[in-house]
Amino acid sequence: MLAPLALAPLLLMFLVAAWGFLTLPPQARVPVHFGIGGANAWWGRTAGLLLYPGVGVLISLFELMVAAPSRTGAGVVALPMGLILVLILTFQVMALNRARRGPTA
Repeated sequence: MLAPLALAPLLLMFLVAAWGFLTLPPQARVPVHFGIGGANAWWGRTAGLLLYPGVGVLISLFELMVAAPSRTGAGVVALPMGLILVLILTFQVMALNRARRGPTA
């Protein structure tokens, strides 16, 4: 079972995406990959905002598949997966802030 530590960042990813839908204009571009020197891929608003929660869901599904059914084994997997989700959430917030300035800024 997913630990609350892993569920909180996943929920926040969906809330950040919803906030992006409400605050970004429809023609906004969202960075989806950061390379050396800045973003190297820009997607449309909908795809860009849904990418980060989608990756979070995939990671959570992976955790469900590999975590042991016992509570002792699940914690060993839940902590690293929860930390990965926090990292992706951080990238999502950074991407949303960068999307406000646009790809040419």
